[in-house]
Amino acid sequence: MIYKLIDPLCNFYLEFINDSKIIGKKHWVNIESSARVRVWKGYAFENVCWNHIDELKEALRIGGVITNETLWTKRSADDSEGTQIDLIIVSNDNVVNMCEMKFYSDEFEVDKDYHLTLERRKKLLQEKIPKKAVIHNTLVTTFGIRKKGYYGDFVAVITMDELFGK
Repeated sequence: MIYKLIDPLCNFYLEFINDSKIIGKKHWVNIESSARVRVWKGYAFENVCWNHIDELKEALRIGGVITNETLWTKRSADDSEGTQIDLIIVSNDNVVNMCEMKFYSDEFEVDKDYHLTLERRKKLLQEKIPKKAVIHNTLVTTFGIRKKGYYGDFVAVITMDELFGK
């Protein structure tokens, strides 16, 4: 069993305050564009989505459908690569939303490498779900998707504005 801490303040404290010897406004300004902060922003965005599952389901137009939500991780082995799916929403009507959560300061673009990653994840997930179920690739992102490349891989794209009903 894997537990996920989703409280934003606790996550921020544990990542940036708890063991920090330097605390203050200038410290944050100096590290704000670092890789560490970018990774944390992505993780924080995932937590926002997890804390708003009901709004996400409404945006997907499945608010009235009974669902189970989970994340899924496959550890790497000698013969296979590992992977993680940020959120899986399994509806009792045999639709599985395989949700990717992407925090970007612009529209998200799906390149060939990411397309192949999605295909691999979908194939792995198909091995774990009933044969009659259908998988919908779903993107939850800040500003939408750039309509080029492999953008058609996603059945649904939910932005922050849609998530919060603006």
